[in-house]
Amino acid sequence: MKKQNNAGINGWKRKVLVITLLFFISALAGTCAFAAGGELPPADSFRPDADSFDAAGVIVSVIVFIAGIAASVYFAIGMIKVVVKDVKELVSGEASLKDKQSRFMAIGVAFIILLLVITGKWYDVLSVIWNKLCLPIINKLS
Repeated sequence: MKKQNNAGINGWKRKVLVITLLFFISALAGTCAFAAGGELPPADSFRPDADSFDAAGVIVSVIVFIAGIAASVYFAIGMIKVVVKDVKELVSGEASLKDKQSRFMAIGVAFIILLLVITGKWYDVLSVIWNKLCLPIINKLS
């Protein structure tokens, strides 16, 4: 009984803390907007320029290289588990395809990431997502 009461009090304290922080952040934003003449900055200040992506090219290449290594390791371990364990269970009738669906999907995603890294097409995918999805949303919001 005591644990339930403490859990309710802790949940209540968290809610009050979150509401207080939201109020504080709103008041701070309102104060800053009032100090800036009552207006928000122009929408262009929130849009990244195209040159900033060129500067991050090296960092992105390193991240993609690490993602490729992680995907290849995960893909290799997943394939070994599928061949050794899952196929045996499926053939013997101990498991169904629905039970193994999450592992097959994870191996598929790792394979797609691995192919994107090996072929170098990850940038094209990133570019399409940015140009066709993110920029229209940013333009509609501003």
